[in-house]
Amino acid sequence: MRALAVMAVLFFHAGFVTFSGGFAGVDVFFVISGFLITRLIVNEVHSTGTFRFGHFYVRRMRRLFPALLATLWLSFIGAAFLFAPQFLSRVGGALVAALFSVSNIYFWAESGYFDPDAILKPLLHTWSLGVEEQFYLVWPVLVVLAVRNRSRWIGPASIALAGLASFLFALDMADGRLAILDVMSGIGDAPRADGPAAVFFLAPFRVFEFAIGALCVWLGGGWKTPKLFAEALLAIGLLLIGLSVLLLDETAIFPSWNALLPCLGAACVILAGAPPVFGKVLTNPVMTGLGKVSYSLYLVHWPVIVFYGYWTFTPLSAGEGAGLIVVSILLAVPMFHLVERRFRLPGAEEVRSSVFLRQSALAATVSGLCWAGLWSSNGWLWRYPEEVQEQLSYEVEALNDYVWKRFLAEERSFDGSDRQKLLVVGDSMGADFVNILGEGGWAGSVDLATVPVLDNCKTLFPVSDAYYETYLPKMEESCRRQHATNLGRSIFAEADAIVVAFEWSESSADVLDEQLAVLRTLNPSAKIAVTARRILTGTGIEFFAHHGGKPNAHEIRTPYFEGNVAINRKLRALQGVTVIDLLQPLCNEDGCQRVTREGVLISYDLAHLTPKGAAYLGERLATMDWPAKFGLRQEAGH
Repeated sequence: MRALAVMAVLFFHAGFVTFSGGFAGVDVFFVISGFLITRLIVNEVHSTGTFRFGHFYVRRMRRLFPALLATLWLSFIGAAFLFAPQFLSRVGGALVAALFSVSNIYFWAESGYFDPDAILKPLLHTWSLGVEEQFYLVWPVLVVLAVRNRSRWIGPASIALAGLASFLFALDMADGRLAILDVMSGIGDAPRADGPAAVFFLAPFRVFEFAIGALCVWLGGGWKTPKLFAEALLAIGLLLIGLSVLLLDETAIFPSWNALLPCLGAACVILAGAPPVFGKVLTNPVMTGLGKVSYSLYLVHWPVIVFYGYWTFTPLSAGEGAGLIVVSILLAVPMFHLVERRFRLPGAEEVRSSVFLRQSALAATVSGLCWAGLWSSNGWLWRYPEEVQEQLSYEVEALNDYVWKRFLAEERSFDGSDRQKLLVVGDSMGADFVNILGEGGWAGSVDLATVPVLDNCKTLFPVSDAYYETYLPKMEESCRRQHATNLGRSIFAEADAIVVAFEWSESSADVLDEQLAVLRTLNPSAKIAVTARRILTGTGIEFFAHHGGKPNAHEIRTPYFEGNVAINRKLRALQGVTVIDLLQPLCNEDGCQRVTREGVLISYDLAHLTPKGAAYLGERLATMDWPAKFGLRQEAGH
C-alpha cells in the first residue's frame, strides 16, 4: 500500500490533472504509520510487560534520519546553484525546519497571499515528515499508558476518543477559530489563524488519521478474515483510495470529512490483508519494489520536480512529468540501498546506539549551523555580478507592501472636483493598476478612488451559495462580508468610469457577466473596463537570477502563460466592456519581456510589478487608446 500512496503523490506533483487528489496519498501513509507503530508498541507491552522507549526512538532515527539528511544536503547544493537569493534564504529556513522535524510548523507560518509558489519550495513535502515525527514523539507514551490498563478495551477506547477529538477540532478549525475557546475564554471571538492552513499542516488536526490506523490493531486481531470478505474489503478500500485521488482537489478544505475517503480506504486495505485475487494488486513485484523504496522515493521526488521546473522556467508537460517520475525512481533506488537500507540492516545494529546518536548529533549540529547561517543571510548575493546584486537584494515583503500601499491609501470618497471620477476595484491586480497610473503620471488627471477586495475573493458582489462553497470555501466568511459591504457602497453610483481588476480564475470569469450586471444596476451610465489576466511564466526574480546582467536580457522572453488565453477570451466576449490588456506592451508571438532595455526588473513574482516596472508600463499607456476614453491624461515630463 506504500507504493500506492507514494505513486498517488508523485502523479499529483508531476502535474497529472487526473490525479488531482493525489495529495491524499500522504493521508494513507499516516494511517499506515498509525497501524504499524501502534502494533509494535502493543505487541511489545503485551509480550514483555514494558516498552523500551530509547530503543524505539533509536530505531526510528536509523529508519528516517540518514536518508533525510542526505536529501537535505543534496537539496541544499541544488538550491545553492540554482536559486535566486530570496528563495535560497527561505530554503535555509526550510532546511533547518526539516532537520529538526518542524517543517509543518515552518510552512504553516509561511502561508499567505503572497507566498512563493510551491515550485519554489523544494522541501515543502517534508511537512508530512514533521507531522509523522511529532507523532512518534508523543504517541508511544499515550499508547503505553492506555494498553497497560487491565481492561482490554481501555486502549482502543482511548485512541478512538483521541481520534474523534482531533477530527472534531479539524472540522471546527476550518474557519480559523475553535469554538471550545469561545466557550472557555472568549478569545475565539475573532479568527486567529488561517484555519485551512492550520488544519492541513499541524499535527493535532492529523491525529485522527493515525488513530484510524491504530484502531486496526484491535479490529484485525484475534480472528481470521474469510477470503470472500477479505476480497470485498480490499476492493472497497482500493476503491475509496482511488476515488479520493481522482475526485479531491486543492480547492477543498482538507482534511475534513473528505479525508475519511483515503483514511477509511487505507484501513480497509490493512484489515483485508493480502487475499489471493485483489491482493495481487499490492503484492506483485512492481508494487512490492516501489513499496520498499517508497520513503526514499518520497524524499527525492519533489526536489527533482522543483529544480527541473526552476531550471526550465516552463510548466511541465505530460511527457516531462512522466520523465521526472522515472528519474525520481532511478534516484530513489540507490538512495535506498546506499543510505536508507545501510542503517537498517542487521549488521547496522552492531554500531552501538550511543555511537550512532553521537554521529547523528554531530551531523545535525554542523548541518544546522550551516543552514541557519544561510537562512539569516542575504541568500548569498556574492554569487552574482555587482550590477545584478542590487535588484536581487529586493525584500519581497517590502515589494508586497509597495503593491498595496497606494491602492489602500486611495480607499476614500471622491473629492468633489470637476475631474472625471475613476473608481478602481479589485485585488492586487487593481493595486498594480493604480501603481501604473501613479508611477506613469496619469493619476493626477482624474479624481481617483479605490475599493480593495481582500482574501482572494476574485469577485466584487455576492455570488451563489454553491459558488461560495465550491470556489471560496476557505474564505467564505470574509468574502461574504466584503461582498455585502460592496453592495451597499454609494461610491459605485458616483463614478464616471469603473475599472475592475482581479487575478481572474476560470470560475470568477464565468460569473463576471453577472457581477457586471449588478454593477450596472448601481450605475447604469458609468464606463466599465476590466483588466485582462496577466500571469507570467516563472517569477521575475527567478528570471533575473538566470539572465540579469546580460546585455540582451530585455530581448530574452519567457513563454506566454497559456492559462491566460481561455480566461481572456471570456473577458473579451463581454458586451459593453473595455478590456485592458497590460501585457500588450510586453508580449508578442515570441513570449513576454521581463526586464526593461536598461536591465530593470518589471515584475518580481508571477505578476506583481516593481516600482520601476510600474513606471515602465505607465510610460507605455500612451501607446494605447483606452486611457483617453477614461479621462486619463499623462502629466508633462513623463
